[in-house]
Amino acid sequence: MANLIAISLISGLLFLVACSSQSPSLPESPAAVTSTQSAVSQEGWQVEWAKLTDGAKKERSVVMYSTMSSVLRQPLSEAFQARYGISVEMTFGRGAEISEKLISQRRAGLFIADVYNGGSGTPVRQLKPAGVLDPLEPALLLPEVKESKNWFGGLRWVDPPQNTILSFLAYPNHNTAVNTQFVKPEEIKSYRDLTNPRFKGKIVMNDPTIAGTGNKTFRVLALHVMDLDFFRELAKLEPVIVRDQRLQVEWLALGKYAIAFAPGPEIVKEFADAGAPLAFATPAEGTYLSAGNGNVALINRAPHPGAARLLINWLLSREGGEMYSKVHGSQSARLDVGTEGLVQASIRKPGEKYWLGGDTEEFQLQEPEQTKLAVQIFGPLMAR
Repeated sequence: MANLIAISLISGLLFLVACSSQSPSLPESPAAVTSTQSAVSQEGWQVEWAKLTDGAKKERSVVMYSTMSSVLRQPLSEAFQARYGISVEMTFGRGAEISEKLISQRRAGLFIADVYNGGSGTPVRQLKPAGVLDPLEPALLLPEVKESKNWFGGLRWVDPPQNTILSFLAYPNHNTAVNTQFVKPEEIKSYRDLTNPRFKGKIVMNDPTIAGTGNKTFRVLALHVMDLDFFRELAKLEPVIVRDQRLQVEWLALGKYAIAFAPGPEIVKEFADAGAPLAFATPAEGTYLSAGNGNVALINRAPHPGAARLLINWLLSREGGEMYSKVHGSQSARLDVGTEGLVQASIRKPGEKYWLGGDTEEFQLQEPEQTKLAVQIFGPLMAR
């Protein structure tokens, strides 16, 4: 609880200030940069951007491995193709699946992927130690991306000073979703309310014993927001534990379960947008600010190095940030990206309590020892 800090967010004012000063328009092509002035008179970043865009278009495609839901595929592909004429090939999976695929491919001499997008744990614990990633900071070219004042709390590097992984979402990870036909959000005033005997057998929980949303939620709540006794009491209610995040939310939407603990927020939003009676509850003890799947890293020995750098700069731009925030259903770390269409639970609010350390390398490297606690508590349920 000592690390849980109440942030009285005044970002509404900062947001208005950021929006009032227009971000530089995203250059579309070398021609857009050079049509009215010689290369000699251009700013250095414009010259480099023109070279990068020209080279990336010759590569024609880029390959991204992501732990995000596959709902990202169409909007990202269409937007990037429309902007630069470059196709995006995407492979989706859990963090463990993505890291295993990448590392095994490289052992076989296959270099397929260009960009990693997803949670911070996978690149910190698997990809970076395996030598898969390049430093990302030198690849950032757009001034609007490099300008700290455009970001909530500045550029959010996961692993300073190496700076190979950057977070571009910063949203409250409200980790309790309910089917409002059975439970109203206001009924969950405290996490302790989840341990009410009436919910025995009515909770579906994302697996806390492997890398992913369930594991991170367990570690933050057990060690920084609540305590281990809360999870011991929760385990007594025999929650059903699943790894398939989509199935978890589908069961909640169908009313098979009344509460989903640690679901993927973008999946909850997708079902809610489709008319399912789903909502997030906001316990008074607070939660943590998360990047969720909103982290990006540059894979080394990439087959499409120019297109990889172009895609990353675009994802971190205002235009790319708006697309990703909308699809993920969570607030961007960029202060100039609006929150229209987002559920209120995924927007930072004045007066709410947020723990800030959930995406740091330090926190992620503590995962093996902390996960043992989750196995001790929930392992017996999973062994049945």
